[in-house]
Amino acid sequence: MEIRMNQAFTNIDGTVLKKNENEFFDLKGACVDALTVNNPEEKLSGEDKIKRWDLAVKIYNTSSEISLSSEEISLLKKLISNIFGTIITAQSWKMLEGE
Repeated sequence: MEIRMNQAFTNIDGTVLKKNENEFFDLKGACVDALTVNNPEEKLSGEDKIKRWDLAVKIYNTSSEISLSSEEISLLKKLISNIFGTIITAQSWKMLEGE
């Protein structure tokens, strides 16, 4: 499925969420953060860490749209919901599902 990674997150009032004064927070950033965060509750093999790293690099290097498998989308949804709150999780899931 083709996913636009540069979709910005918004607050409930429609204002764009910002990472800092000059940058908005988007799906690309959430995915890369979710794939690269160290979660001490997860015991990952080296192989799994490499797979996550490779996917993070693939997403980071895209300028706009990227083709993701259903397995990659499921992984991203799971990881995003583990580290982010409701605003980012809900919007990410909808973006990753093509809504």
